[in-house]
Amino acid sequence: MKILKNIVKIISSFTLATALIPSVGAATAQDFKNIDIVQTSSDQSSASHGSYEYLSYQMYPYGIEITDCSEDAVSVQIPSEINGSPVVSIGANSFSELNDLESIEIPDSVTSIGDRAFYNCEKLSGITIPDSVERIGSDAFSGTEYYDNDNNWTDGALYISNHLIEAAYNISNSYEIKPGTVSIASNAFSAARMLSSVTIPDSVVSIGDYAFYGCSYLRSAAIPEGVKYIGESAFRSCSLAPRIIIPDSVASIGDRAFYDNSQLIGVTIGGGVTDIGSEVFENCGRLDRAIYNAGHDRWNNLNIGENNSVLLSKLNFTYSIPDADCALIYAINDGEATISGYTGSPIELEIPDSIQDTPVTSIGENAFWNCDSLTVIKIPDGAAEIQDGAFEDCSSLADVEFGSGLTYIGKLSFSSCPALKSITIPESVTEICERAFSSCTDLSEIILPGGAIDIGESAFAGTAYYKDPANWTDDVLYIGDCLIQADIGISGGYEIRPDTRSIADHAFYGCANLTI
Repeated sequence: MKILKNIVKIISSFTLATALIPSVGAATAQDFKNIDIVQTSSDQSSASHGSYEYLSYQMYPYGIEITDCSEDAVSVQIPSEINGSPVVSIGANSFSELNDLESIEIPDSVTSIGDRAFYNCEKLSGITIPDSVERIGSDAFSGTEYYDNDNNWTDGALYISNHLIEAAYNISNSYEIKPGTVSIASNAFSAARMLSSVTIPDSVVSIGDYAFYGCSYLRSAAIPEGVKYIGESAFRSCSLAPRIIIPDSVASIGDRAFYDNSQLIGVTIGGGVTDIGSEVFENCGRLDRAIYNAGHDRWNNLNIGENNSVLLSKLNFTYSIPDADCALIYAINDGEATISGYTGSPIELEIPDSIQDTPVTSIGENAFWNCDSLTVIKIPDGAAEIQDGAFEDCSSLADVEFGSGLTYIGKLSFSSCPALKSITIPESVTEICERAFSSCTDLSEIILPGGAIDIGESAFAGTAYYKDPANWTDDVLYIGDCLIQADIGISGGYEIRPDTRSIADHAFYGCANLTI
């Protein structure tokens, strides 16, 4: 067939010879909008090949990918469908090195443009990319006339339609991506090594592979709700700090997306994620906690890549409290749940006995530290430990109901809770650590268990009970039959009461004038 070196216009709906295309049910572009098709050309097992006029393509169950075009093409309008199947992808290198190509119009059925798709099309200046495109590969438009025209670059960045293609190497400090931007192309900022902060608008749906790779000064990059895809190595070797939130809208996190962020301390992963790549947070040496914003039952159904030891070792989950404006954060170890934190503003909170059939056995370190809204807390019977600082500085906490299985109350666990007036420690408790209830300035009523118990140094120092002179006899403070503290001014001999069953740590420390 004679090739006309003029204007190639590919009609958007036509019939191909049945020998080239197997029968495929009709589908729409929307049916395939969220499918990752950037790399599908390598999947030969499910594809059939076809061609028409100047185009070559592969057909998959989810749609058609354009794979090649005649080198004589000048102006191309890609059809939205072929034989009833939507054209959903422009494959890698599919139009590269076409020296005569001047314009390309991409239909809104297309959702991805592969690596180097239009690379080195030296005359290509007319480009239309619809908002339906969610992925643009590396160097997709490099070497085109549009790319090389300085007038198309604004404030050091190249946009095509509503897509950020590339940022110049000399962008530094802060950069605000244009409102309305739909996608950030692969490698878009990888040359902007002095970038320290980027503002991403809530219109963005995808952050491409290696988009910010190597931006070693980048500390601030809030990911907005609406982003669906975070590409491979998208934020690799940055300095994001101290915490990042991956919103619920994100479905996929690529391999090594946050690899080597040495300043990163905490991360929250949205409950909408379905795929987590390999080594996503590896080499993030300071990462202290990762929170998955859903329960561990859903986590167990995710597709998770290999070598995610850092993420898995710091992993916590969330559990929404029914009829309460809060959720519990918890970790799972050896089939037991430890409450490690909270979200929202808990007021009267009853911690459940179990979460998704996993028993709650511990309240973790600093779990409710500085929770000003909390007024009432009920500890489940199965919780054996309240760890260090668990309820420290809860300024409104007035009522604590301990569970019957509690054995251990950690240091500073209820320190500086000024609204707390009375406590009854259950019979099961065998250890109250140092400063556990210190500086609870209104705590005047304390009931200790009757069994053997270890009481740490200054466990009740600074409480109303401690400061009431009426509770001291012969310069010594008792709570029930437990000796808590001797005044450092005590002198001469002192006979400990015969009914004493426990002497607190350092009870006589500093009593220089005491004789034995």
